[in-house]
Amino acid sequence: MGLERSAAGASAREQLFLFVGELRERVDDHPLARRVLSGLEPEVAARLLTIPSLVALTAALADELTEAQAASDIRPDVDPAEVAVGLETIVLALLMAELQTGLTVEPERQAGVLAVMDAALRPHS
Repeated sequence: MGLERSAAGASAREQLFLFVGELRERVDDHPLARRVLSGLEPEVAARLLTIPSLVALTAALADELTEAQAASDIRPDVDPAEVAVGLETIVLALLMAELQTGLTVEPERQAGVLAVMDAALRPHS
């Protein structure tokens, strides 16, 4: 699934912002992932990162970052695959924090993560 489906006409960086929300929404579709992120299945935690839907989503993000680089929408000096995995890691950490504490991640924290991502990917002027 490409991010462009959820963000027709959005810039590459705007699509990244939507990626965060998309992973948050998808966790409910995957009961094992939800249990692992909640800390209820520590013996299978390592398998979480190989769930086909997460692997596919991260690969699609890397592909779109590559396309965004070709269009000069994001910095040319970052590795799209590394950025995709980094973003996946950050979002999973936010999900773990939310699910394990029972508290919703504050909008300020979400905005802070998005600001860091934007600053890291914004093309040099």
